[in-house]
Amino acid sequence: MKTKFQNNIFLYLSFLSFILSLVIPIDLEGLKDFDGFGFICLIYGWMTFPDIDFYCWSANLFIILAWILNKKKLGFVFSLISFFLMFSYGLDYILHLDIYGFMDYDQILLAYWFWLLSATFLLINFIRKFVINKKNS
Repeated sequence: MKTKFQNNIFLYLSFLSFILSLVIPIDLEGLKDFDGFGFICLIYGWMTFPDIDFYCWSANLFIILAWILNKKKLGFVFSLISFFLMFSYGLDYILHLDIYGFMDYDQILLAYWFWLLSATFLLINFIRKFVINKKNS
């Protein structure tokens, strides 16, 4: 018999990786000598509206809604949306598509990888909850 902690391990890992992404130093393009952390992007990211960067930032809203609706299927939909919005940012960076207008493709995106990992863990949590557990029922 699994404990509540074991059943929700991926949910907790999602929280932890999201929090880590907020406290890791970042480089903001176009701002020289900027020493900030991921939470700056979380707080001020909405200001990029209506640019395409806003849609990537909106993944934060969807992941928070998915955490709140953890036991519902709508939470699964929000986690999927969050994952794909976050993934699109990394795909643009890796493939040099220039959709988000990167100036420097050599910067280290450590905070981004923890941010993406939070959505990945949450998606795994929902898949375990709704897909695998349904097969076992």
